[in-house]
This record gives sequence, C-alpha cells and structure tokens, in this order.
Amino acid sequence: MSVKSKIALFRDLLYFKEVVSAKQISAAASKNGIKPSNLSKIIQSLEKSASKKLFLRNSRGLEPTSEALKIAELISGAEKHFDTCVQKISKKNTPGILNLYLPPNLKIKNLNRFCKDHEGLTLILCTTTVEADVWVDYEPPVQTDGWISVQNHIGRNFDQSIWICAVNEKIPVELAQFIISEMYDR
Repeated sequence: MSVKSKIALFRDLLYFKEVVSAKQISAAASKNGIKPSNLSKIIQSLEKSASKKLFLRNSRGLEPTSEALKIAELISGAEKHFDTCVQKISKKNTPGILNLYLPPNLKIKNLNRFCKDHEGLTLILCTTTVEADVWVDYEPPVQTDGWISVQNHIGRNFDQSIWICAVNEKIPVELAQFIISEMYDR
C-alpha cells in the first residue's frame, strides 16, 4: 500500500472513529468540516471493505456494533501514537489535554490537585473509553497494546475489581498512579 493510500485510509478511519463517538453522521461531519453525504460514503466504503455492517441504523442515529467499537479503540491507539510523534517532532513539552473516562457511579476526589501539579494540563472527562488516555472501569480492557493496565481491588467488606488503564506515556501513567493512590486514601 502506498503512503498516499495509507494516509487516505487513516483519514477515513479517523472519520469513522468520530462517527462511533457521535453516533450520528451529521454531528461527526459538522465537527470535522466534511459534508454528511461524503462521510456517509466513507462509512459505506469501510463497511464494504470489512464485509460487514459496522453500525445499526435506528431513528436516533447510528449504534456502533461491537466490532466497530473494537476498531475505534484500535484507531484511538494509532491516533495517540501519531500524536506522540507529532509532539516529539514539534518539541512541544507542555502536558496539553488528557482525556479521562470514569464510570458514572465512580468519583475521584482531588483531580484538580493533579492538574495543578501538572501546569498547562487540561483534564477532560469523556463519556466513552474510546477517546480516553486514562480510563477506570469495572471491566478489563479489550485492547491493551500500548496501554498499561492494572487490576485493583477496592472495598473493605467485598472484593470489587476495578481496572485502571493508561496510554504508556509519562503523564497518563502518572494520572493512573494518582487515581490508585486516591482510591487507597479513602
């Protein structure tokens, strides 16, 4: 595959990831400055290449299949590696933006302290693990390449497993360690 073909495919896969996240062609298209009809063609082309439907269509938009979620997670990993390369090339040493996923019923205190200790860091709570640099969940990770995953047990009278996963980079790993320490300080 030529470099030009790889670039075009990577672009289409990034658009695909946006559709998985937005669950609507029009919202993903608007966010990325592309016509919905063109984005729809990209999704159809990817489904044809995969020889399977990647989305279930319903009245509220699109529901990604389990296969689509796995692919989106892989694309997120590739995008993070790409961003790391860009950061190294540009010699940008500021922490930047870190995406964190927490399950709805889990709260971590003192996250603002972590941000203060990392000047220039913006911590964004995301709604899915797909976009996360660090995520905490009750289920083990599906894809672990390029990630550090730790299973912890929380609670005094019961044994609750919780997984903390981070992109294998300095600041995400530090955030994961911070979250673990906050859980044990309860």
